[in-house]
Amino acid sequence: MAHYETEQEQLEAIKKWWKDNGSSIFIGILVGVGLLFGWRWYNSHTDQQAQLASNLYENMQNSVSTEDLENAENITAKLLTDHSDSPYAILAALNMARQDITKKDLASAHVRLQWILDQDIKLEELKHIARLHKAKLFLSEQKVAEVKKLITNIDVGKFKASYAELTGDIAIIENETDKARIAYTEALEADSTRQLVQMKLDNLGNKVQIQAQIPKSIILPEIVDDYGNESTL
Repeated sequence: MAHYETEQEQLEAIKKWWKDNGSSIFIGILVGVGLLFGWRWYNSHTDQQAQLASNLYENMQNSVSTEDLENAENITAKLLTDHSDSPYAILAALNMARQDITKKDLASAHVRLQWILDQDIKLEELKHIARLHKAKLFLSEQKVAEVKKLITNIDVGKFKASYAELTGDIAIIENETDKARIAYTEALEADSTRQLVQMKLDNLGNKVQIQAQIPKSIILPEIVDDYGNESTL
């Protein structure tokens, strides 16, 4: 450390140091303050956008419940345009897909579900639900090749039971009874509460042909397939 004989020498040294380093320190302070306020603004803006998306989704649900599907469609379009990265946009698309299925408009349902699959979202569970719905739609149309392509190399995660059931349904369509039995058994091992899978497995013993069905999920309260049956994921 430098040694100064007088206070004047110390003062001159401080002045020189400040002259050499003061501007960078000042800029550093400004940057720090800017980052702090920027972070606060970002959090506030993010919270505001989430609330707007939540309100839009609630309005969409109200429109569906009152059968004002035109307004529900308009609100969904706004969610998909302005809040595509929000889970509420995904939920809105799923709900409108349910409406399409009810109206037997499977082409429109496919488009909505594909939109979900094309999004970069953190909630992979929603993508699994959309993929499973789309696969079941393909099955109802007897498009087995499309189903296989859709579920190839998928990390099934906690949806193991659902994908195993789907594999069993594919096997039934292809008349591979043994493969279907193995798949349904795997589904029950992953989730023993799936009564529909148990029924399918029991029917295999009686050599009864099982029709592919469109599922309903914990998010979509009710989906009915082309045969008038209800099923669950």
